[in-house]
Amino acid sequence: MAIAKGILSKSLRGQVGKKYVYKQYGNKTVVTAYPNMKNIQPSAAQLKGRRLFAKASAFGRCVMKDPVKCAQFAAMAQPRQTPYHCAVSLFMRGLIADNQM
Repeated sequence: MAIAKGILSKSLRGQVGKKYVYKQYGNKTVVTAYPNMKNIQPSAAQLKGRRLFAKASAFGRCVMKDPVKCAQFAAMAQPRQTPYHCAVSLFMRGLIADNQM
């Protein structure tokens, strides 16, 4: 991990190809190698969470297609929260049943 110094590196963020990643930690820019996730096996809990999020995302898309449901979730949404994000959030917390899609 190297700390990038200079005026240009202050605003760098993201990846350069699949070789380097520029990250921001506080007011410092750090350059790291691109992560190699080839040999990583997700745990059972991670797979379960990914499946839940996929279902929640599908539910959010269904909500956005239906004007009535979209208006309902817009009314329930927090300030600066979209109906999609409100639907996904409620689904992820288990406040909406899986059969309501």
